[in-house]
Amino acid sequence: MPAAYFVIVGKEDCPLYELEFTAQGRKEDQSQLKQFILHASLDVVEELQWGSKELFLKSVDKFNNFSISAYLTAGYVRFLILFDGERKSDDSIKQFFTEVHELWVKIQLNPFYELNATIDSPSFESKIKQLVNRYL
Repeated sequence: MPAAYFVIVGKEDCPLYELEFTAQGRKEDQSQLKQFILHASLDVVEELQWGSKELFLKSVDKFNNFSISAYLTAGYVRFLILFDGERKSDDSIKQFFTEVHELWVKIQLNPFYELNATIDSPSFESKIKQLVNRYL
């Protein structure tokens, strides 16, 4: 599994959920750099979202050996994933985003979830990690 950083960004450009996963046997702390790169790529995503009818925008930006893929929801919430080095195929990334979108909708339907609040559900995180292991 390649090292990657996944984030859900609300329509006000605030992170609602973050998950960093690294390649096995590799321990490094570049989370601030990854956050900066993802934040910078939001401008590119914003430009692309108005010219595309697709939810999955594929690879939207690159920086050094990092590549960023994006997915949009109907409510302008963005799912971004940053890969460090080798990235998976677009099909597996799209499938990952599609299943995360289903989880996202279930969180939104929860009457106890406050809109645009960070997600700190252990169950949600566990399911995201399962999807990471399955698709990425």
